Amino acid sequence: MRRSPISPPRSSSGIPNYPSSAQAWMKMYSVFFPPTACLLAEQTYLKPFEICPQRISMETHLNQKSNLLDEEALPMMKHQTLSLSRLTYLFISVGALLLLLAGTVTLAQAAPPQDAANGEAIFKAKCASCHTIGGGKLVGPDLKGVTTRQDIAWLSGWIKAPDKVMASGDPIATKLLAENNNIPMPNMALSDADVADLIAYFQSVDGAPAPAPTQAGAAPTQAAAPTAQSANQPLAGMELVLAMKGDPDYGEKLFTGEIPLANGGTACIACHSVEGVGIVGGGALGPDQTHVYTRYGGEAGLAGVLATLPFPTMQGIFANKLLTEDEQADLRAFFARADGQGEPSAQTNLYTLLGAGSGITVVLLVGMLFFWPRQRLSLAQRLRKNGKL
Repeated sequence: MRRSPISPPRSSSGIPNYPSSAQAWMKMYSVFFPPTACLLAEQTYLKPFEICPQRISMETHLNQKSNLLDEEALPMMKHQTLSLSRLTYLFISVGALLLLLAGTVTLAQAAPPQDAANGEAIFKAKCASCHTIGGGKLVGPDLKGVTTRQDIAWLSGWIKAPDKVMASGDPIATKLLAENNNIPMPNMALSDADVADLIAYFQSVDGAPAPAPTQAGAAPTQAAAPTAQSANQPLAGMELVLAMKGDPDYGEKLFTGEIPLANGGTACIACHSVEGVGIVGGGALGPDQTHVYTRYGGEAGLAGVLATLPFPTMQGIFANKLLTEDEQADLRAFFARADGQGEPSAQTNLYTLLGAGSGITVVLLVGMLFFWPRQRLSLAQRLRKNGKL
């Protein structure tokens, strides 16, 4: 019988020598397959409840190695945890610093340099027709001290988009509207830089420090602060304009377009109406001008508006076609006369249109009655009756 390669050597009596055989076999076989040798020895050669000594030494070694790893890993894990915490704090700090720098740059870009001189020019071009600074109320309130009466943030939003502020139901805007004959301030389509320059100009007039214009490479220069008197320079010649007495009849013809405007502007009646003027009234794009004289505070307020026509819907039409001083005087006289005609009647134009339509209908019916009998005769009947077609 052929012996198995894993059979243990036997003694002279033929009885396996378990301790020596097992130990010798394990020493030989465990060189190549230590775990397999231990298992086979336990199952084949060792007595019950005996354990392979090599396995015991291996398990002891592994347990010691595991304990050693645990002891070495604990401070390493603590070190890694501390390192992760430090990295987290570092990333958070760097991120917060970057956000702070980005916010600073954004604020610097959002706040344009303020130029009080440019603000004065904007005021003269777009605001002086309705406002003064220290010269009293015109169409709108006197703006002397406006930066001390109102918050700067609110004032910026109001100048930028007054229509949106009024639509939001702002109490200050509602109060201003009631105090100024319910004439809403138009949206002048100013940029953020223009608004900043206007506020800088108001602050310089009110005595508050206004930042000088900042230009790269340019040294700041000392400039005389604008005053309320310079703010009213657009109206400095207004006394001469007001002294001009216009012709209301000529002004009415200018209004209706019967006499064209000297600089080629569109006739007022294309967008506006006045009670009793025009066969079918005027346009409905703009407001009724029957009482524009009273709404704008009389002669002075109306003179400022007619001189510049600052409203956004009119600026495109009259950009290079402003009214002459004579035309302004004639229109003021016409509006002053129209102001005493009573309230405009909304049904006047309706009745006029109905009357005109009825008259045209009657004329058409008469024409049809006159020409229709001819259409009822045949060609032969016409020849027999008249001897011709």
